[in-house]
Amino acid sequence: MLTVGGIPVVAADWKHEGELEAFMYARPDLRRAAVENGIIFVQHPHPQGTVFGTVAGSWMADDGRATCYLRMFPRAWSFSGHSHIPFTAPFGVWRGDFTAASAGSYYLGPPTATGGSEVMVLALWRDHAELERRDLGTGFHETTVFRIGKPASSSRRTAEREFSFAQWNIGHFSFGRHGDTDISAEDAPERAAAYRRAIDGIDADFMGVCEFSHVFDKGGGRSRDLVFGSFRSLEAGSHFGYQCNAIAAVEAPLRRVSVRNYRLRSQRTYWIACETEVFGKRVMMVETHLDLSANERKAQIAELVAEFGREERVIVSGDFNVSDIDEFRPFTEAGFIAANGGRFGTINTHRRRRVDITPAIDNVFVKGFSIRKVRTADDALELSDHRILVCNLVITK
Repeated sequence: MLTVGGIPVVAADWKHEGELEAFMYARPDLRRAAVENGIIFVQHPHPQGTVFGTVAGSWMADDGRATCYLRMFPRAWSFSGHSHIPFTAPFGVWRGDFTAASAGSYYLGPPTATGGSEVMVLALWRDHAELERRDLGTGFHETTVFRIGKPASSSRRTAEREFSFAQWNIGHFSFGRHGDTDISAEDAPERAAAYRRAIDGIDADFMGVCEFSHVFDKGGGRSRDLVFGSFRSLEAGSHFGYQCNAIAAVEAPLRRVSVRNYRLRSQRTYWIACETEVFGKRVMMVETHLDLSANERKAQIAELVAEFGREERVIVSGDFNVSDIDEFRPFTEAGFIAANGGRFGTINTHRRRRVDITPAIDNVFVKGFSIRKVRTADDALELSDHRILVCNLVITK
């Protein structure tokens, strides 16, 4: 890797493109630069779901982990080849949550023949990027200008009847290694400030938290005051090992709080629910953390659907511990919309899990809302083994 103008440029060796996430995790300075200035990533096969690598399992595409990781950086650029399709061809440039371009040599003739007359130039500016593609043999010349959006407004409500909801497995302030905080009283002020920066940075109106701890540090400091002081309301259940669920709201009051253990469980799993008001409408919010055992998870998802599936406006969020995306089918069949693993794609929210093994382990399911945008806060990985999942919601009922 190297850095050009503050932009990380990372190239992965053939068959090693899936290691980008681990490499960037080891370099938090590069992750912060990638968020601020963007990142350029070069690999051999096309990232799955982009340019010519659109079909999962296609020989032209990778296993999907590069796409899953790069989508966290809206200013990311990916360059890849492998297909040997001219990059001046249609669909040679793809733009979704990031930008991908085919940049491989298409010439497959004998060594004595002429060919390879394509040229690509990428110019990056503060507010836009220019991608120039030329074929010197045919005279093809096209320059595409991509506008780079301004940073999100500090206003919490950027559109009528739109608000943001965040989900985070906060790891009991122990980086996910065990069920109790490992923060000393001496380190508490600095660490609490880091958690506040991560949470304030996503600018969410509501937040679901699992693996919450009432106690922030070994000196007995209260996380409600040290970390979540900017939230008007916070309701949390009991702390049982890895289990502790909470719901927080910046402005709206949380009312009629209820906590219920799952009927079938091998761990001390439960859900916490409350009512609140969003733009004058009653909304039910539910936070949970499901079992590691597949049989128990199946029963628990069915219980959530039976309990809340008839609510007019409901948000069910948490760490679902799923091993397959199909486990979410009861939610979708009941009319819920998934923030993760739906039309916005599958986002890997767990640092130590590959996307093709456990996709969408953290998720937000909604009824009575449409989902306008889904994103993650990658810097949260310096504080927990989970990323923060954030979605913008619009009331439809």
